[in-house]
This record gives sequence, structure tokens and C-alpha cells, in this order.
Amino acid sequence: MKRNITGLLIALLCPLLCPAQNSDTLRSQELADVEVIARRVTSKLKRDSLGSLSLDLSFLDNMPKILGNADPIHYTQLLPSVQTNTEMDAGLHVQGCDNSHNDISIDGVPLYNVQHILGLFSVFNASHFSTLRFSSSAFSASASNRLGGYLDMQHADSVPGKAGGDFSLGLISSQGTLRLPMGQRSALFLSGRAAYMNLLYGQWLKVDGTVLKYSFYDANLTWLYHPDNRNTLWLNYYSGNDVVSYDEGGYQYDARLKWGNYMTSLNWERKQNGLTLMQTAYLTTYRNRFRLEESDFSVYLPSSILDYGYKASIRGNHFSIGTDWAVHHIHPQAPSVRGDVQTHTLSDIRQHAWRVRCGAIINFPWFPV
Repeated sequence: MKRNITGLLIALLCPLLCPAQNSDTLRSQELADVEVIARRVTSKLKRDSLGSLSLDLSFLDNMPKILGNADPIHYTQLLPSVQTNTEMDAGLHVQGCDNSHNDISIDGVPLYNVQHILGLFSVFNASHFSTLRFSSSAFSASASNRLGGYLDMQHADSVPGKAGGDFSLGLISSQGTLRLPMGQRSALFLSGRAAYMNLLYGQWLKVDGTVLKYSFYDANLTWLYHPDNRNTLWLNYYSGNDVVSYDEGGYQYDARLKWGNYMTSLNWERKQNGLTLMQTAYLTTYRNRFRLEESDFSVYLPSSILDYGYKASIRGNHFSIGTDWAVHHIHPQAPSVRGDVQTHTLSDIRQHAWRVRCGAIINFPWFPV
């Protein structure tokens, strides 16, 4: 009797235990690893702790172009605290300051009067540079002593994987950039721009029936070299000129105006133990030449600015220490008039000045991160 009851209980419990065992087995199974991949959306415009803005110039590829030219200065004019006096103005009037109060540079080397065609174009070929840094205030230890803002055009710091370039054809000028890798650690960047206004619009560029000739060009060269993973060397060169000429046959006089910038710099960057050492030696000059010649007299009006200097800085995670040495040679306008009646030449006065800047920036969080 007991055996029959035991067998009956086993027969009744087996259907209940088997599903429970299967259910426990399913709960213990593990899913395979799941990897979620998403594209990170980053802005072309970034701001640092001191309020400076960094613009990735690749965004100009998708922006409207003026006469076939994407000018970085015109897009900088759209930023807060920047105003323009007129639409035909390449200057930056930051917080009410004049354009001459700004510090405009290429990799920290200053340039003067960076505009063509009364401000329609600037001297910067956007495809040659990778980043534009802008600050509405130059009152910092890393900037020059200026009342206005700070704008710096920076080159690419990496060697391209293959040769390539860009070319843009406009109604007034054309420009192009070549990126040529020279091995795995060196590269050469070449850019050029030239205007052909008289070739296409010469019949409209007339004053009292006489053709007014105008042309300009810009040329950039950057040689980049990585001797190892810690050091980077690069050489920059820029030259640009505007030339205006007017030949009046009736009065038999020839007027010619020429102005432009020349700049060269040698830069060295070294990274080690969380520190970055940057050194720059440079020379930059701006020249203005006006000449008027007639049959019996001539007028010559030259002026120029020549700067050469040295910059060095050490940057860490929370600090930056730097110095800047510069020597200025200024040649103010000195008119020279020669003719049959009289000859008058002012004394050739040249002014010399030097500037030394030392400063430090320390950043520390109020609360631990």
C-alpha cells in the first residue's frame, strides 16, 4: 500500500518539476555582447575657457561663396561683438575698435592691411589653413598689446595620406591649393590666388576714357616635418601684392600704386611629459609705394613696416607661460618731388622700437572634476 502511494505521488509531481527545471535553465542563459555605435556630432565652432573661438575652416566648403571665394574674414564678421562699417569692408571692428587695433596673424606672425579690392576679399586663402582662432579681446598674456581683437590663421599639423588639392574658379580671381606628402613624416602645402579683372572687365574699368589697371595675387607655402612623435617643425612663407596703374595719355602722366605683405617664419613644437614647448622666429613686412610721373616732374611716396622677432611658450594642463620679443622698423611717408622747376625731398626719417612681453596664465578648477 505504501509503495502504491509513493509511486502515485512521484507520478503527480513529475509533470510539475520538469517545466520548473526547464524555466530555471532559460533564466540562466546569457545574451551575447551588444555593441552600440553612434556618430558623434561635433560643432565646427568651439570655445575655450578664456572665451576664444576656434573655427574648423572645412565648414566653408558648405557656405555661400562671394564671387567664387569663401573668405574667412567675412564669416568672422558674423560673430558676436564684431561690426563692419560698410558692406565692402574686410576689416574687423571688434567692440567698437578700429580695424588697425586688431592683431591679425598667420601662426602668430602679424600681418598688416589684410584686404584686397577695398575689402571685397582678404589676403587669406581659406583652403591653405585648417583652423581660425578668434578672440574679441586681446587683453591676455598670450596676445599682443592691442585694443581690438585677435585673429590667427593656423595651418594643418598632420601629414596627408595622399596627394590632393582644391581649386576654385571665380568671376574676379581663381585660387588653388596642393597638398603633397613627402614620405610619412613630411608634407608640402602650396596655395596661390591671382586676379584677372582687366582680362575680363577691362572695357568697364575706365576713368575719363583711360583704362584703370588693377591686379592682385597671394602665395602661401608651408613645409611640415615630424622628425619623431614628440617634435614638429614647419616653415611658413606668404607674399601678396596689389598693383594699381593708370596711364593718362592726354596729360602724359603715369600713376602707379603698389602695396602688400611678405612674411616668413620657422616654428618648432615639442611635446614631452604633458608639456608643450612652442618656439617661433619670424620676419614680416608691409610696404606701400606710390609713384606719379609726368614729362617734366615726378612724385614718389614710399612707406613701410618691418618686424622681426621671437616667441616662446610652455603650456601644461592648467598653465601657460610665454614671452615675445619684437623689433619694429617703421618708415613713415617721405614725399620726394623732382622736376624742372624745383626738387624737394623730405628727410628720410626712420623710427625704431622694440617690445618685450612676458606673461603667464594659470587655470585651476574650484571643485575637483
